[in-house]
Amino acid sequence: MAGDHDTALQLAAQAMHTIEDCSSPMHIDSHGNPYEWNPINPLDFFSNNAWHSPGNHWGGETPNELTPAILDSERQELLKDYKFVFGGCTVGRSC
Repeated sequence: MAGDHDTALQLAAQAMHTIEDCSSPMHIDSHGNPYEWNPINPLDFFSNNAWHSPGNHWGGETPNELTPAILDSERQELLKDYKFVFGGCTVGRSC
C-alpha cells in the first residue's frame, strides 16, 4: 500500500469502525464481550442493522448510550491508530 493513500485510508477507516464497535453498547454485552455478528440473519437479536440509530432520538447508539467517556476513549484510540498507520507512531512508542 505504500504511496496509495486513498486505499490505505479506506482500509484504516474499516479497521477504525471495528475499534469504535468495541466500546459501543450496541456491540458489547455488560461485561465488555462482543456480540457475535450473524451475517446470515442480520436482523437477529437486537439486530445491529435494525437498532443502529439513524438519528439522535431512537436506536442503540444515541447520545444517551454513547457517553462522553466512551466517545473520549474512542477518540484517543482512533487518533493513536491513525498516527500509527499514517505516521507519527512506531511500534512500542506512545503517540
